[in-house]
Amino acid sequence: MFVAKGAGHMRLERVGEKQFRIFFTVDELEEIGLSPEEVDLSGEWENFFIDTIRNLKDEFNILEEGTIFIDMDFIGKQDPVFVMTIQTMEEQYFPSDWDETDESTDTLHYRFSDVEDVIQLAIRLKHDYSRGELYFFENRYHLILPIVCKDEYERLTAIIKEYGEPALQTIPYIQEYGKKLVDQWAIHQLNYFFNKT
Repeated sequence: MFVAKGAGHMRLERVGEKQFRIFFTVDELEEIGLSPEEVDLSGEWENFFIDTIRNLKDEFNILEEGTIFIDMDFIGKQDPVFVMTIQTMEEQYFPSDWDETDESTDTLHYRFSDVEDVIQLAIRLKHDYSRGELYFFENRYHLILPIVCKDEYERLTAIIKEYGEPALQTIPYIQEYGKKLVDQWAIHQLNYFFNKT
């Protein structure tokens, strides 16, 4: 845990080699004169991010420079959480050890605001994919799909992004705190119950 300039203690969680989540409350933001509604408008936000990133790099001894991607979501109805991803220029979209012959399993995790979007996605994937878990958390539907190779990753991602968006919460977090709706064979089950064609 570290302290950003002028702010109270904020919870910091490392969710990947170069991805981090930073949690803090609206009250903590207001103490330093920041408002979530003005995140894209205020120069104070830019200074806050610069200071936060500097502290984050010091905390985890991150030496390389690169592009910083920042996404903001909310826990419950008001407290924001920022996801920061550091990506260097020479990095590829996929890890170097994940090639066409790799048999290891990875996972896609997307969220949807409407269950109808999940159903329509399942119908579209009917003949190509049958696995997955479906959860409900904070008024969003979370679909967790295990994948086995780069080709499957690319193919599924191209389709899923038309219906939902990447989830910010980690998979273990959703599995622990979300309400499980369908286990293991979500795409198959959704087609069984909702696809009459």
